[in-house]
Amino acid sequence: MSHPIRNCVSIASASFLLFACDPPDPQFPTVVVNSGHAEPRIDNSMEQEDPYIWLEEVEGGDSLAWAAEQNSISLPQLQGDPRFTELRHEIEAVLTSDDRIPTPSLLDGQVYNFWQDEVNVRGVLRRTSLSSFQSDEPRWETLIDIDSLAEIENANWVYKGRTCLHTDPSRCLLRLSDGGKDAVVLREFDLKNRNFVDGGFVVEEAKTNVDWFDSDTLIIGSDFGEDSLTLSGYARTLRLWRRGTELDTAEEIISIERDDMGVYFNSLLEEDISYNIITRRPDFFTEQNWLLVNQGELVEIPFPIDVDVRGVFGNHLLGLMRSDWSPEDGTNFPAGSLVAMDLESIVADDA
Repeated sequence: MSHPIRNCVSIASASFLLFACDPPDPQFPTVVVNSGHAEPRIDNSMEQEDPYIWLEEVEGGDSLAWAAEQNSISLPQLQGDPRFTELRHEIEAVLTSDDRIPTPSLLDGQVYNFWQDEVNVRGVLRRTSLSSFQSDEPRWETLIDIDSLAEIENANWVYKGRTCLHTDPSRCLLRLSDGGKDAVVLREFDLKNRNFVDGGFVVEEAKTNVDWFDSDTLIIGSDFGEDSLTLSGYARTLRLWRRGTELDTAEEIISIERDDMGVYFNSLLEEDISYNIITRRPDFFTEQNWLLVNQGELVEIPFPIDVDVRGVFGNHLLGLMRSDWSPEDGTNFPAGSLVAMDLESIVADDA
C-alpha cells in the first residue's frame, strides 16, 4: 500500500464526523508513550515561562481566591444593573418556552432529545420515532428523569450527556455532574430497558475522559491518585479497562507530562470500520495523534503538531493546517489547507 503522506490531498469541503474541539498557539512539551514500541518525543526547546501558570491549579487555594476576588467585583456590577431582573426573566422564558424546537439527535433510527422546562427543571432524556418527531405533536417516551433521580439519591445531579457503544447504541455511559461541575460521575445505562446496568461500568466523580473500545472494554482517563492529573486537572494517562476488573488495575496505554493540558480518546465508526484515535494536547492549539491498534499498540499519525484535526471522512483523517507544512516527499501544503490522510496506509506503513 502506498505511503500515507503521498495519499494526502488538499480538499475544499466534505461532510465528516466532528470529534476535536477548536483549539490556541503552539507550545511543545514532552510526551512519553507506553506501548512497548518506540517512544515518540517532542522537543521542549520552544517552551516559554508562563507567569500565570499558577492559575492552572484549578483547585489550588491561590486560584480559587483569585476567582472569588474577581466575582466580588463583577457580580455586584451585573446584578446591580436595573435591567438585570427583567433580562433574567426574559432569558428564562425563552429557554423554557414550550414552543421551542427540541434539539434532536438520531440514534439507531430513533430521535433522542434532552428536555428541560418549568416542570422538568433538571430535565428528562427522551426519545420518539422519526415519523412521530415530524408530526405536530410528537409522542415522547421518557428514558430517565433527572429530577426524580436527584430526589431519590438526594443529589444535585446535572445531566452532562452520554457516550454510546457503536455496535449497540442502546448501551451508553451517562455523565452526571454534582451541581454542574466539570467533574462527572459515569454510570452504564441501558436505553432499551431504561435502567442502569446491574454490575455495569461505574466511575466516581472526576474529570474523566472515556469511550468504548468494545462492548466489554473502555478506554479511560481519570483521576488515579497522586500525580495522575495534569496541572489543568485532567488525566495524564489513558488505560484499557476491561469489564469485571478493578479500575486501578487497568492497563496503561499512554502517559503525558504534567504540564500538558490532557490526553483524549475518540472511537469513530466509518463504513463499518472502527478507528480508535488517541490525542495528546500540550495546549488548546497543538495536538499529537495516534491510532490505537491491536489492543494497545500506538501508531503515530504524521501530521504537524499545530494541525487542527477536524474529523474522519470515509477512511481519511481530515486536518486543517495552521501553518505551512512540507512532508518528507516535498509536497507543500500552505496554511489554511484542509488535508486528508489515508488511515489504512498509516497502519500498513507503521507511520
